[in-house]
Parts: sequence; C-alpha cells; structure tokens
Amino acid sequence: RPAYMKADGTGHAIRFWSKEERWLIDLDGLRDVDLCNAYADSIAGLGHPGDLRLVWNIWETSRGKHLTDPAVKAFTAPHWVTIRGRDPYKENAAVNGEYELVDVVEGKPAYKKADANHVIRYWASEDRWVIDLEAGFHGGDIANAYADARGADHPGNVGLLWHLWETSRGCHIADEDVTAQGKFMELVDWSKVPGTGKRREE
Repeated sequence: RPAYMKADGTGHAIRFWSKEERWLIDLDGLRDVDLCNAYADSIAGLGHPGDLRLVWNIWETSRGKHLTDPAVKAFTAPHWVTIRGRDPYKENAAVNGEYELVDVVEGKPAYKKADANHVIRYWASEDRWVIDLEAGFHGGDIANAYADARGADHPGNVGLLWHLWETSRGCHIADEDVTAQGKFMELVDWSKVPGTGKRREE
C-alpha cells in the first residue's frame, strides 16, 4: 500500500500495517514497527487512508491506550476550489472567487473564502453542495447556490451544474456558465525534504 510523509520536513508519516490491516499515523516517520500515534482499521477494498469512513484511534498517554476520536478525519480533496462564470451584473455574483479547504462539514470537505464568510459546504439531507454567502457553515439548507452532488466527493468538480438564487423568480435557476474547479497543492520535491532521499533511492 502507499505510504505518505508530511512535506513540512517533520517526518510524520501515514503507512499501512498489513499484519493487522490498519493505517498508522507515526510521528517518528516511516518504519517497520507496529508502534504508532494513531491508527484506523482499514476497510475492505480501500487502497489508501484518505477516506472519511475510517475511524481513527489516537494514543492517550494518560490512559495508556488508543482512544477513538470521531473528530479526526482523513480524506483527499482539492486544497482550493475556484467558482467562476457568474455574470457580475447578476444577483449572487459574489459566489465567484477562490475558496480554501478549512473544515469538514456533514462528513465532507468544506471551503471558505479567505477574505469573507462565503463558504462551500455539503448538505447531506438533499445530497447537495451549497454555496452560502451569509450564514457560513451553519446555514442549513438555505443557500445562494447549490449543485446536486451526484456522487462528487468534493465541490471542485467541473461536471456539477450550479443553480443560483434569483429573487425575481423566487427560486434557484440553473446557470451553465458557472463552474467549479479544484486545485491541489503542488507536488512535493522530495529531494528537498530532509530524511527522504536515502529511503527513496533504496
């Protein structure tokens, strides 16, 4: 299975421990031992640890054991999502812009603009991605724009059809000009990450 290391030089790693079918988070790096700071039992057919269904157990020194922490999640998603295409002269043109991954809401990645309380979040009850320009992550099913998720794990999917609220019509209207594009962080130059060169050469 793949193994992962933080790109910040700390050496913190996520690796698979096949003897117990677990994903391990090890702050001491990539090593072939069953010691870890956190673990999650794998799911049949899952090839990587970036899945929100995994349940993570974190080591608590005071208790001398790992304890389940439902707030800890691992997932794969774009670091940014850019919304573009809404006519600047139309209502809710403020949906346009770049949103950064900041949280998990309803079990899915959630995004927020850096300079405003404009967010993109998942609304599980109707399986929709919603853009909320007013109530942030706590707006429920009220939204300035929405797109039916149809299986999309994140909102940065160009295939989503966005519907924008138009007060004059009293409903959300599909706007095919509006698109959402995900952007992932740049690939790591492992030659610049301390402690990884020798291992990768081997």
